[in-house]
Parts: sequence; structure tokens; C-alpha cells
Amino acid sequence: MASALSHELRQPLFTIALAAENGLMQLEAHDHPAGPDVARKLRRIEEQVGRARAIIDRISRYGRIDSGDGEPFELVEAVTAATNFMRPLLVAQDVRLRIGSALPTPVLATMPRVALEQIIVNAIQNSLDAIASRREHGPARSSADRIDILVAEGDGGIDISVHDSGIGLGKDAAHAAFDPFFTTKAAGKGTGLGLYISRQIMLEVGGSVTIRDGERGGAVLTVRLPETILRRRKAEIGHAA
Repeated sequence: MASALSHELRQPLFTIALAAENGLMQLEAHDHPAGPDVARKLRRIEEQVGRARAIIDRISRYGRIDSGDGEPFELVEAVTAATNFMRPLLVAQDVRLRIGSALPTPVLATMPRVALEQIIVNAIQNSLDAIASRREHGPARSSADRIDILVAEGDGGIDISVHDSGIGLGKDAAHAAFDPFFTTKAAGKGTGLGLYISRQIMLEVGGSVTIRDGERGGAVLTVRLPETILRRRKAEIGHAA
């Protein structure tokens, strides 16, 4: 669906951008009293086309995820790699991030690795946006702002929990968080597809994604990976011996 939407929308956007560019060129060639006002409107059209293209690019990335099983990868290492991708934003927004593991032994997961990393990246981005929103409605800056990620044994699998110090969900947001195109973010800051896509990815491998308000404030997103895609490295070594 993402690929089809991208293909269908790029052509009319290209036509709109080309028409705006040609309009600006004609204005520059002719001296008209309304020229400056028209030029501002045409540049506004170009800006909005650029914004629409950026949204399409984000959606297109969802459509390029490999749907195959993928090679087994170490779970905590993949989570760490995803957080490293977001490190510049964390530093820029002065938010600390901590990764913890309560797993007794390394665990391998068999699913598209980029899909899991995308879920973690989206969760961190949502947490950063929630922290920014809380700062707007409270202290501009807090040394306690942080995101904690914990990988631990869950009920029937392994849970990856992302807990932030953001503004929290609220009743309506918690209820509709996974609906497609639902977002509480300001215009231009989200497509409303991140959590929806995350849930679809986990449903395909038999897992789940849930979100709730944290006991100490903020929100907690929990990704549950089912036992069917997990392998305990210690058990494999013991069997081989």
C-alpha cells in the first residue's frame, strides 16, 4: 500500500512543483504590480510540495522492509544499534537514554532486523516528541528527562519496554494510538502511521505492541517478541556439547 501510494502521488506533486517553478520564471521576466504577492504564493506552494514529498519518503521506507524471515540476530545488539542511530537527536534535545537487559543469556531473534530497529527508532522519536511537548507545558528543561529501554523475559516471550519522561498519553490517545493516521503531534511532525506500522510488523511475526501511561509519569511502549522467533544461545551450546 505504501509503495502504491508513493507512486500515485509523486506524479501530481511533480506537476504542481513544475507549474509553480514555471510561474516564478514568468514573473521574473515580466514586471507586474501583483508580482511579489503571486511569487510568495508560488513559493508557498513549492514549500508544501516539499513537505508532501518528505511525508511520502517516510511512508515509502515502511514499504521497503524485507518481509522474509531474515538472518538470526542478537536482540540487545540490534536494540543498541537502533538507539545509536538516534543518538544525535538525543544529544541535541538533552535527553539521556539508558539500555538495560535482564536476560540471563544472549538471545537471537529470527525476523527482519530492520523491521525491529524501525520499531525502536519510532518509539524513541515518539518519546522525544512527548518530552518536547511536556517541556512546552511545563519546565523548559529538566535534568531528569530520559528514555529507559529494558529487554526482559515476558509472558510467552521477551519484552522490549521503552519508558519516557514525556507528557504521557491521556485517555483518548491511549485508546486510538494504533489507529492509522491518528496522531497527537503538531501538523507536519508526524504521519500517524508509526505505531500502526509497528503493530502490523509484530502481528506478522506473532508478537504484539502495547502502550500505556507509566506509573511515574510519561508513557511505556512494550514490544513483545514471541518464543517462536527466539533462540537462547546457551541452550544451543548445551545441546551441541
